[in-house]
Amino acid sequence: MLEEEQKVGKTLLWGKLKRGGHRNKSSLRNRNKKYEKEHLKL
Repeated sequence: MLEEEQKVGKTLLWGKLKRGGHRNKSSLRNRNKKYEKEHLKL
């Protein structure tokens, strides 16, 4: 469970860092939004 949370945290962090002008990273950004929604539910 802890490992999973760390993975999500890293994904959120990467999403914020990459949000700046990496259009080719949109799939990562979409995955990031999915994680954000699930994270807010908890």
